Amino acid sequence: MKEFHIDEPREIGRKKQRLSRSDILNIKDELTEVVVRKKIRELIKKELKKEALGPSDEKTVFLMLKIYGQSWGVNFGNILKGINRGKIGMIKKGLKEITILHNKIEKEIEKII
Repeated sequence: MKEFHIDEPREIGRKKQRLSRSDILNIKDELTEVVVRKKIRELIKKELKKEALGPSDEKTVFLMLKIYGQSWGVNFGNILKGINRGKIGMIKKGLKEITILHNKIEKEIEKII
């Protein structure tokens, strides 16, 4: 942007136009409000797409039960390894994980029923 010079002939008699501080703050507020609205619209569109494309509740519960069942099998294998090797810590950790998974499986099954 060109600088304002009083010495130039066409600038003589003109005053430099300035914005007050409150005007600048109002403009900034309006711009941020527009940006925030745009971001909110984008987030809402993303959520609507996720809901439309996402699996149903029953399918989600089924997938979670499948994952919990696989984890239960892995932890049971760890318990057996701990018994075979005589490691008490491994046995306790496996039992703790199995009880946690058992509670999660019960909650998921209750959702279905």
